[in-house]
Amino acid sequence: MNAQELDANRAATAQLVQDLNQSKTVPFDDASLDAVVCTASAEYLIQPCDIFSEVLRVLRPGGVFVATFSNPWFPTKAIQVWGELLHEFERVGMVTQWLQQAGFGGLHTLSSPGWPRPVDDPHYGETALSDPVYAVWGFKPSDNE
Repeated sequence: MNAQELDANRAATAQLVQDLNQSKTVPFDDASLDAVVCTASAEYLIQPCDIFSEVLRVLRPGGVFVATFSNPWFPTKAIQVWGELLHEFERVGMVTQWLQQAGFGGLHTLSSPGWPRPVDDPHYGETALSDPVYAVWGFKPSDNE
């Protein structure tokens, strides 16, 4: 997210804008967070396994990492392999593999297509259904796992 989008979140108590393709290290202590969410961004990470390993570092044992995405994305900005995959479910598989390679366990996926588009959605008149949501999540193993 950019600073303008973060400023619009009235519930946020802190903000951090960082290009993870330029700087992979996040300014959080080891095992300091309970959860991390990556929304509509995995497809733009040049070194996703390195970033996901960094997420693992800052999570407490048992902490959860959730990556969500959809089928609209910016082809000129996404990593090449994202566009080469023929079906959206292959992307779910690839993100799942990235989490596994980074060391996450207890992996789960969700595919949620076909929801009616709300009338206040700016694209309401274009299509009756909202964009699908795909999610992959996993947990940082406990020290005794």
